[in-house]
Amino acid sequence: MDDRIRFLLGSLFEPIEETGEKMDAIVSNPPYIPKAEIETLQREVSSHEPRGALDGGADGLDFYRIIALDSPKFLKPGGRIYLEVGAGQAMEVENLLKQVKCRGQSCYNNILRIKDLAGIERVVKASLGPEKIEETIRTE
Repeated sequence: MDDRIRFLLGSLFEPIEETGEKMDAIVSNPPYIPKAEIETLQREVSSHEPRGALDGGADGLDFYRIIALDSPKFLKPGGRIYLEVGAGQAMEVENLLKQVKCRGQSCYNNILRIKDLAGIERVVKASLGPEKIEETIRTE
């Protein structure tokens, strides 16, 4: 499998930028806990994880905004993105992906919210549009 898959570890898109390549897929489990909720987490979580691994900003979506906007630059046409999300965030992350425009159209298609074994929407999957994407513009 080593000849078919490569794992890159780093801060957001930094390791991909260094390769200068486009990826077939991006998988991310970014920090998604709203800042105000961090102090209320179970002790097993809050005492064993660095705050930076948990803190997703005021609404928990800060990293998803960055990923939604920047990932088209690093994906091959038709490439996929898989994002783990917190409970109750899947629809909001889907909407963030839908807002990203490439050449006047939505960059992402085939957006799916995938449930975990407990029935909670835990992953948002999307594909990059078929055309080569050079620039993304977020609409408000």
